[in-house]
Amino acid sequence: MLKYMALSILVVSSVNSMELSPNQIQASHRLGDLSVSLSDEGFKVNDSLVQRYNMDKDLRDIKRAQLARLLTAGSYIAVNQSNNDEYSLQLQQRIRGGGVIGASIGSSVGFFGTLFVGASAIVITSWAAGPLSPAVIYTGLTGAGPMLLAQAKINGIAGGILGGTITGVI
Repeated sequence: MLKYMALSILVVSSVNSMELSPNQIQASHRLGDLSVSLSDEGFKVNDSLVQRYNMDKDLRDIKRAQLARLLTAGSYIAVNQSNNDEYSLQLQQRIRGGGVIGASIGSSVGFFGTLFVGASAIVITSWAAGPLSPAVIYTGLTGAGPMLLAQAKINGIAGGILGGTITGVI
């Protein structure tokens, strides 16, 4: 697997330039097949030099080794073409996600955390009622319970998405 990744990352030619593989480039289908390379002169798209002002600031002074590390980590280069036929380049990140365990943990923390904080706030506030505290707790939980449950579900979904995205494929 590592060999395959290393081979797909870059091709170094004899003229000291680095050509990006197709899976490291994203462009519109109307542009057709593109070749993007980085040489001592700068980035070239289909042998046309890309002007510095048309590049993402992270790409302007990037070295080949830095670009190789970024591409290995899952980044890619988005290529656009303007009306005057100049190409522009932007460095983009692929968001890795799909961690089932992280999503489960995040969902549980979001859901039960919301219920705990909400119910605790009702209970702590009701202590001020003194001897009527149990009645205030019951009234508060039955009155605010549906809204609290709805918010807990929303926070559970958000926590699951966040947990799955952060943990990746764990």
